Amino acid sequence: MTNLKTIFKFWILGTLSVFGVLIGGFLLWAVAKALIEPRLAAQTTCAVESGCLFTVVNGSRSVRVVGFSPDGAHLITKGGDTLVHETASGKRIFRLKPSFESFSAKFMGNRPEIAAVGREAIEFFDYNGDLLRTWQADPEVRTAEFAALPLVNGFALAQDIGIAFYRLADGQQFTEMPDSQGMGQLTTSAEGDILAAYRAETETIHIWPLASIADAVAIADVGKVSGIIHTNLQLSADGALVAAHNDAAAFVWQTADGALVQAVENPDFTITAISLSADGTRLAVGYTDGFAEVWSLPDGELLQLFEHGQQLSGIALSPDGTRLAVGLRSDATVTRITAQERWHAQRRAARGNTVNTSDRFLTPNTTYIDTKPGFGIVWEVDL
Repeated sequence: MTNLKTIFKFWILGTLSVFGVLIGGFLLWAVAKALIEPRLAAQTTCAVESGCLFTVVNGSRSVRVVGFSPDGAHLITKGGDTLVHETASGKRIFRLKPSFESFSAKFMGNRPEIAAVGREAIEFFDYNGDLLRTWQADPEVRTAEFAALPLVNGFALAQDIGIAFYRLADGQQFTEMPDSQGMGQLTTSAEGDILAAYRAETETIHIWPLASIADAVAIADVGKVSGIIHTNLQLSADGALVAAHNDAAAFVWQTADGALVQAVENPDFTITAISLSADGTRLAVGYTDGFAEVWSLPDGELLQLFEHGQQLSGIALSPDGTRLAVGLRSDATVTRITAQERWHAQRRAARGNTVNTSDRFLTPNTTYIDTKPGFGIVWEVDL
């Protein structure tokens, strides 16, 4: 009887051990599939010879590129999390994790900080992810847009009552912009001495040199690009240029007098995003069909064209215009082609010589990069 009990005992323990091993193995497989495999893939799917420098991974969904830091050393992406990467390799530095759920991430101009902007508060972090300070919003005032003002050690907010300025040290408002109700898309130069905003009611972009607000410029001819603005009103680092777009065209103007510098128009595809390099020498334009163009300024030469199999979710040029970071909405097949190749492929498509719609702009000698959801790509832009 004792032998039977012993055998039964060992049988139960053995069975439980087998189940434990199976369950443990399954959990390890699931973790590897969800976390480890995508990160390993990020190191292997980037073909350097095609101009791809590296890929960045951010969860298992679409990735949106937020932008480069003014010093070019950091890149923010928003996907499963909001991550800060080093731009030398795409490696994750830290996850931005404020105390509130919904927020946007903003670099603080040439001040080495990142602001997590929520509806009721703003939290400021250093480049190591450490919390520096918190600003609490007035619950009776709705905050729409945020911009850094390093020159005066403060920040600006476009609110329903207009544009107001606050000190970083104590969070107190110290002045406000006259006649600034209804302004959105607030952005500033790297030092914060030039401020730009868009007023949808009058379809005008307003430029204020903060040292002399009386010299403000209103670019009134943006009525021809009715439908500006998504989230892409941008200034160059020195504030000399401002860029904006609607669905069909992207524009760059001089802020001093509103003179048009460059117009990129494409009636065939919808523009989803633009990026003006901090040094003002490059303009990147992204389209719903996955194309991203890089133009030189002010001569208006098309430097490069990149093709992605899926719609772009944010693009960003590095400050010197030598790198283009692209966020992807889902699975993507990526290749790089020239403008001439694209033109010939379009001609073939017009004659009905393509095999299927996915081949409409591809050529036999292209290099492909197959990625999974949750990836962004950083391309090299030729000088």
